[in-house]
Amino acid sequence: MPTAAALLLSSFLFCSLALAEEAPVPAEQSADWQERQMKGQLLRAEAAERKEAAKKLLAEKQAGCATKFLVNDCRNQAQQEYVTATRAATRLEVEGKTLEREVSREQLLDRDQRSASEMQQHQAEMPSREQNVVITRHADAARRAAILADKAGKAEAGAQRKAEEAQRLQARQAEHAARRAAKVRAATPPAASETPAIK
Repeated sequence: MPTAAALLLSSFLFCSLALAEEAPVPAEQSADWQERQMKGQLLRAEAAERKEAAKKLLAEKQAGCATKFLVNDCRNQAQQEYVTATRAATRLEVEGKTLEREVSREQLLDRDQRSASEMQQHQAEMPSREQNVVITRHADAARRAAILADKAGKAEAGAQRKAEEAQRLQARQAEHAARRAAKVRAATPPAASETPAIK
C-alpha cells in the first residue's frame, strides 16, 4: 500500500500547489468590482426609498384631493407625479442592477479565464507528473526488493548461525558424554574377567 499512499500524497500536494499558484485577482480590480457592486446596491436602495416616498406622497395628495373642488383633476395630477417619480426610481434601480450584473459577469469571465489557463498548465504538466509517478513506483519497487533481499539474507545468515550453534552444541555434548563415560569407566572396579578364577 505504500504506493497508493504515495500517490494520494503526491496528488494532494499537487492540488495544494495548484491552489497556491492560482493567480489572485489584482487588488485594483477587486477594489473596482467592490466599489461598483456597492454603488449598484446603493442605487437600488435609493430607488426603493424613492418609490416608498412616492407612494406616501400619492396617498397624502389623494387624501388632500377629497377636499378640493376638482377632485379628479387633483387625483390625476397626483397620479402623474407618482408615475414620474416611480419611473425615475425604476431607472435608478435598473442602473444599479446593471452595475451589479456587469460586475458578476466580469468576475465570472475572470474566473473562467483563470480556470482555463490553469487547465492548460495542468495539461502541460501531466506528462512530467505521470513520469514522476512511474519513477516513484519503480523506486518503491526497487526499495521493496532490496528490503526483501536483505531480509532473506539475514534469515539465511540466521539459519546458518543456528545450524552452526546446533553443531557446536552437539559436539560439546558428545565430548561431554565421552569424558563422562571415561570417568565412569575409570571409577568402576575392574570387571570379573580380570580376577583369578577359583577352582
